[in-house]
Amino acid sequence: MRIDLNADLGEERGDDAAIFRCVSSASIACGAHAGGARSIDASLAIAAERGVTVGAHVGYEDRENFGRNPMTVRRAVLTESIVRQISRLQDEAARYGIAVKYVKPHGALYFRVATDKSQARSLVDAVRSCDPALELVVPHSQLLTDIASPLACRHEFFADRSYHFDGGLVPRSDPRAYVDDVPEIVARTREWLRTGQVQSVEGQGIGIEADSICLHGDSPLAVKAARGVRAALRADGYRVVNWMVP
Repeated sequence: MRIDLNADLGEERGDDAAIFRCVSSASIACGAHAGGARSIDASLAIAAERGVTVGAHVGYEDRENFGRNPMTVRRAVLTESIVRQISRLQDEAARYGIAVKYVKPHGALYFRVATDKSQARSLVDAVRSCDPALELVVPHSQLLTDIASPLACRHEFFADRSYHFDGGLVPRSDPRAYVDDVPEIVARTREWLRTGQVQSVEGQGIGIEADSICLHGDSPLAVKAARGVRAALRADGYRVVNWMVP
């Protein structure tokens, strides 16, 4: 039994060093929505030391809003921005002898590429330009899967975020958006691993197909949640490892 545990890191909003000790994959902010030279370097140094798989966490160039506001961006402009972000992380990672393995959109871009054909093509074009061996970590979306082919699309179970009955995440504007109790985060993770389902805020069990468990590094409970989930996985006999690792 094996499962990937990932976190969004390098955003300069939490104790990344502690979270790195728990995860098998790290989506590192590339300087658009958050992060910069110092945080990228620090993240890559720890990833190289601990053997954590690295992904590029790309977003809108909107640091003021942490990349969480949807933006209308011309296809060529967005493609160029994403290429810059991925290439920056690739260049820095090479200095540590590691390779960037996947790309995960951040915030509003994560959800926009699931429904917006132009922005989905921008993401896919950028990834193909940087390295066609890169995989995508994205929401379930037939539109995006079709556009991305033959790139592999991977999916996540959000252990620390609440779901609606239709499988969508509860918006951050809703006070129920974050699961703010570590035992509950752990219990939800175990439920999902056991049944493939999680309880929605409406009280219904919903199926979630995923390759990885995601925790948000900027959550106030991030470190405690990461430690709790990691300990539970190990206690239940899971090997915590990225899906691309043999």
